[in-house]
Amino acid sequence: MKPPFEKRLVLHAEAKVKFIVVGVVAVSMQGYVRFTEDVELLLKDSAHNLQRLLDALGNYGEGFARELSLGDFTDEEGAIRIVEEVESCQMDLFTVMDGKHYGDILQDADIFSIRGHAIAFASKAALIGWKGRSVREKDRLDAMALQRLLENPRAFD
Repeated sequence: MKPPFEKRLVLHAEAKVKFIVVGVVAVSMQGYVRFTEDVELLLKDSAHNLQRLLDALGNYGEGFARELSLGDFTDEEGAIRIVEEVESCQMDLFTVMDGKHYGDILQDADIFSIRGHAIAFASKAALIGWKGRSVREKDRLDAMALQRLLENPRAFD
């Protein structure tokens, strides 16, 4: 069974949306796997890219994302959350995270292939930076695990 977020990532890639996977899905792809119900994406904040995203989301799940507009995406901290029950997928969409934009994170992102599409995932270093400063214990645990993997790629084998 494929994870629900995988379908969403492939649909974004096919629509040529520029994004980087961040959050727990990225942590899992970097080698420390834990369960999550959502996927978090850092988007390139150009109007053209965001319109491609909106077009791709318009036919997804129940279609609640059709209510979004370009004006909903601002250069401020915080996420737009989309919950689609039919698809069993929750997405948090960011244009800025901890003062960082798409271009800042892309430069050291890792690329993984999913169903033949090159998908960018935040690097261990970027994730350690974000999660190590979090107030949530599970985020700090993610940061510690990723640090161990940086020091020893076989730490959890």
